[in-house]
Amino acid sequence: MSIDITAYPFNAVFDGRDNTQALIDAMDAAASVDGVPDQGGTRGGVVKLPKGTMVLSAPIVVPDSVVLDGEGTMSTVIRMSDGFDPACHFIQLGSNNVANFGTRLQNLQLWSDRANVAYGRSMVYSNGVQHTGGLDRVKIFAGSRAPVWLEGGYGGASYVTLRDVETFHHNHCGNPGISIDYGDSCLVDMTNIVMQGPVGQNAHPDPTNHPPYAMQVQSGLISMRNAHI
Repeated sequence: MSIDITAYPFNAVFDGRDNTQALIDAMDAAASVDGVPDQGGTRGGVVKLPKGTMVLSAPIVVPDSVVLDGEGTMSTVIRMSDGFDPACHFIQLGSNNVANFGTRLQNLQLWSDRANVAYGRSMVYSNGVQHTGGLDRVKIFAGSRAPVWLEGGYGGASYVTLRDVETFHHNHCGNPGISIDYGDSCLVDMTNIVMQGPVGQNAHPDPTNHPPYAMQVQSGLISMRNAHI
């Protein structure tokens, strides 16, 4: 199933306005189950996002097996509102503490310039995405949030994919560029990763005393090809 977020009944307009509710409604429509689960072709779908900029004013959770698909990292932008809650993640892939299959962002940009946020808060968060889920051709301007934070993991032999991902962050609050703590049996497959921002001696003073890592890895089976810090 493919959902056009600009079509009726969602009617989103990518001209810098707030489309939070339209995106939630479109994702719910894409996630609807039709048929018998686990017998193939019954759940999930793609929400198509056009060229332009939309604003999110509240956190969203991308449902199981749903993909947000834009027109490119310099074409489709999801921007954080100025009043977004500093204690919240921006976008979460899948529900908490359950396996989420194929939940993914692709061909888009996430943008924030918020400087004062809580440690451990990120632009993209998940504790259960797997099996083709993750990020594919995504550019993230994170402000002082961590661009990507993966923790927990779920189930046995599974994997999450980060491919062609560019991250930029201020590091005012000690958040790393990418944080991975994804269990002992989950493969984190990373290809073509660029992490930019002040680290080490060039980082901004951090009142939380967290080291300013470009990437921190605490658990997970890591496969990395082509990374630039």
